[in-house]
Amino acid sequence: MNETVQSNIKDIIDKNDVVLFMKGTKAQPQCGFSNAVVNTLSFMNIDYKDVNILESDELRILDMHKSGELAEVLDSKNISHD
Repeated sequence: MNETVQSNIKDIIDKNDVVLFMKGTKAQPQCGFSNAVVNTLSFMNIDYKDVNILESDELRILDMHKSGELAEVLDSKNISHD
């Protein structure tokens, strides 16, 4: 993942308390999981930023998990994870 993409992701995360990187948008989810998360966050009345990963090959969260980058971001925000 290049530095520009990393910077853009960091900027989005820093500016929003909750960010959902999803397939589609909150107005039009493109998969069942994204739809379920949108419904859950909406039901809980949580304000969140949606980011459509289908718009960019570089925003695939699975790649971040495989490389260890996702864990680093979570650790830097003191978010517990396995």
